Amino acid sequence: MLSLKELSDANGMMQLDIPKLELIISYYASKIKMLYKVKLMKMLWYADSLSFKNYQRTITGLVYCHDSMGALPIGHYKIVGLQNVNMQEEDGFEITKYHFLVNENIDENILSTEERNVLDAVINKFNSFKSQEIVEYMHEEIAYKKTNDKEIIPFSLARQIKDF
Repeated sequence: MLSLKELSDANGMMQLDIPKLELIISYYASKIKMLYKVKLMKMLWYADSLSFKNYQRTITGLVYCHDSMGALPIGHYKIVGLQNVNMQEEDGFEITKYHFLVNENIDENILSTEERNVLDAVINKFNSFKSQEIVEYMHEEIAYKKTNDKEIIPFSLARQIKDF
């Protein structure tokens, strides 16, 4: 059985860092006006994957599984309820949408230069993507193609993400 506390290929050699995760969500929300859950989940995976590719460790320590919508963090339902995540529920056509907003109380200065560079690269790449576009883009990644539904996506596969 997988232990999420042990450093492994599943968590990108990083223990789960909730304050850092909350900060990243706020940072993304400060740069992307219409940030909703599907896009956010893919951007988190790309940040962790790019960090792993460049520095041999992720930023958040999240573990992702293969889902029909692309990489999805285990426990993604709990992310929307984290204490320092500023999220607004919006009624959409047949679904509730989760719109993520900036949390002004979070200090972005705890991000290292490396981490900020990774986040900015992900923002620059995916800022203009709609949710469906980033899902389709993610479906073309080797890490997605080489895993099956509900299977954990190892970061050793994420090393092969497309350059951007």
